[in-house]
Amino acid sequence: MPRLLWLLLVTTLHRAPIAHAQQSVSDTPIRSGLAIDSAHHRSAFVARGGVRLHYLDWGGRGPALVLLPGFSLTAHAYDDIAELLAREFRVVALTPRGFGESSAPDTGEYSIETMVVDTRAVLDSLGITRAMLVGHSISGSVIARFATETPDRVTKLVFLDAFPYFAAEGGDSVAALDPAPVPPFRGDTTYVRVRGFLARYRFNGWSPALEADLRVKPLGAENARRLALTGSYIRDQKSHAVDVSRVAAPSLQLCAIPTVGTEYPWLRAGTGQYAAANTYVAHTLRPFDRHLCRLFATLVRRGHIREVRGSHYVFFTQPAITARAIRAFALDTTIQ
Repeated sequence: MPRLLWLLLVTTLHRAPIAHAQQSVSDTPIRSGLAIDSAHHRSAFVARGGVRLHYLDWGGRGPALVLLPGFSLTAHAYDDIAELLAREFRVVALTPRGFGESSAPDTGEYSIETMVVDTRAVLDSLGITRAMLVGHSISGSVIARFATETPDRVTKLVFLDAFPYFAAEGGDSVAALDPAPVPPFRGDTTYVRVRGFLARYRFNGWSPALEADLRVKPLGAENARRLALTGSYIRDQKSHAVDVSRVAAPSLQLCAIPTVGTEYPWLRAGTGQYAAANTYVAHTLRPFDRHLCRLFATLVRRGHIREVRGSHYVFFTQPAITARAIRAFALDTTIQ
């Protein structure tokens, strides 16, 4: 299912050998702050228990707004929308341990609670006592737990297509019905080839945020090692689901409503596979996603929902719409 596509992609990619001799200069991973990363932010680290936690800080003098990425993504995933939000907010984005430029120790627990404590440590280091938290995908569980453990530190929450109850509502069963899975990645695993694969099969295009996010990730054996560790995040989210009914903060769920174009950009209209995918989206995936969305308004006491046409990664593909929705919710004084 598209909800877990990035996990499936990294699982596939680490199996392909890297042809080091064939790597060009453009295939060399780079760090934030270099040419490929044009966002106006400060890149830094906070140490907790020997683990270096990476974050990006766009500055700003407004209320604090903290962005948490989905599984396997990094703080750079928010480069596009953070630029828009930094005009009115103090914007900070975090990279969870195990991903990107954050440390990935072989020992220690990779759980939702670990991400909550790591987030709190970064905010403490930056002197941020209260903030609006934005979480994509698995980070919806992080911001929900953060808000229930320390409600006095949260102003509002925004869930970017993030449903902590996804598995409990049968999400894995819906995913199993996918009639047109992404084809496996084959050949040499270089950054240029991975970019082309993702641009075609996931995002139907590319952006500066996608490029910056990709370039701070290791490929090959190091990616495999990290995947083995961070897979525990997914398992913990399912086995220790956060009770969102305990969330007291005003919360917005930005629901991505799929079309066959957003979920299967590589399929051609008129083919049998396209027809099967269209039927799946129209009669299975879209109704299920709308069910998850409406359930949020029922479960969360002060929950609000907004539908946006797009894939699970709508903040990549429609950054302006996403930023406007976050801004409107943050500045709406009638929602307290």
